[in-house]
Amino acid sequence: MEYWEGFFLGPFWTDSDYKDRRHKTLFIGISLIIFALMVLQILMPGKISELFVFPIQVNFILGFLLLIGLPFLASRYYQLNPVFRILILFAYILQYLFLFLGFIQLFTRNFELDLNSMPDFVLTFFDGLMVISSNIFNFLGSLGSTIASVAFGIIVGGIVGLFVIFICICLPLIYLISFRQLQRLIDRILYKKKMSGNYIKR
Repeated sequence: MEYWEGFFLGPFWTDSDYKDRRHKTLFIGISLIIFALMVLQILMPGKISELFVFPIQVNFILGFLLLIGLPFLASRYYQLNPVFRILILFAYILQYLFLFLGFIQLFTRNFELDLNSMPDFVLTFFDGLMVISSNIFNFLGSLGSTIASVAFGIIVGGIVGLFVIFICICLPLIYLISFRQLQRLIDRILYKKKMSGNYIKR
């Protein structure tokens, strides 16, 4: 319980020793899940359509209302009974859910992928690589140029694929860190204000 208190409420409202910098794998894991949901939404939108109950605007509005409002509840976390504490943690889960669903909708709503044309696109891409590489390695002769061109095409194609995946994983990671830092900023402002009035009680 302390782990999730530290993760959601942050250092200002809990006594947890949770540190973001020591839990990078959790952040990457969340980003991978969001990336997987984005891929599913693009390739098989019917599979997860039940997740998107609300329009994109509603998800963002609800998410940011919770992001702004929850620090006020979190500031009284230790003054509440366990039932209300659990409800606050659940509200944080809803905040993350709304914000990430809006994020997925934002990046996939106008994205259309024609699976039938994908093989032709891939073949055209690799044909272009083969032409470029054959010109580069022409000095190796016919056989050497062919082998080098194939190897070059595989390497470049792999690098491009990994780069695309890397960017797609980094986007949700940056988004996650950004809205968490925004919430920590609200926590800090509220904490300083209440501490200046000797309000905080634990």
